[in-house]
Amino acid sequence: MQSDELKKHIETLLGGTGDNKVKIELATEDFNEIEKATLAQIAPYYSGRRFVVADSSPVDLSNHEPIAVVNVYDTSDEILLSAEDFAFGGQNIIIYNSDFTQRYASYVAYKMLYKEYQFQKAQNWKMIGNTLYIHGFNRQTLIEMIVNPRTISDVEKNSEFYPWVLDYALAVAKEVVGRKRSKYIVEGSPYQLDGDRLISEGLAEQEALKDKLTGDIFVI
Repeated sequence: MQSDELKKHIETLLGGTGDNKVKIELATEDFNEIEKATLAQIAPYYSGRRFVVADSSPVDLSNHEPIAVVNVYDTSDEILLSAEDFAFGGQNIIIYNSDFTQRYASYVAYKMLYKEYQFQKAQNWKMIGNTLYIHGFNRQTLIEMIVNPRTISDVEKNSEFYPWVLDYALAVAKEVVGRKRSKYIVEGSPYQLDGDRLISEGLAEQEALKDKLTGDIFVI
């Protein structure tokens, strides 16, 4: 399924905004193909992180095709709920009295420390094939994996690869839209669709981005 952010990015840059906005001739299947073509280019160079919540053990991860499991975190929050009771007076209850500000400040500080502790307290685990076995399984566990990108969301936004992904997807979208528009010829009209221009721009930008992908900037 295509990323909503990717779709918005393409529609905004190709279709414009406000009074100058025009409809972009891209269906859901077109966006899916654009995303697929983009990820196919980046896959040999990039491995993304994916987080999955598990409610039982063992965990079948075959659907995610992980390259490796990085860590398994205990996300039990019973102690945190106790801290919330202390700060607010009980679940879904907020008591505003003379010491509420002080109790709330203590809760915020504790919450930050507690969350850091929980993520540092990794559980013991063993990976056999695509099945993850977790020792001493708690009621909820967060699994951090390295995966080949299968969706745009697998590419971390703070990665230098993310802007490349958006740029390449836009270049592919130009080619797709251009080929759609080039099928139509308006006889006798002074106005012609810009299909040929979009195809040319899209192909040129794709080649330039491929060169950038294999250049020094993305050596990993």
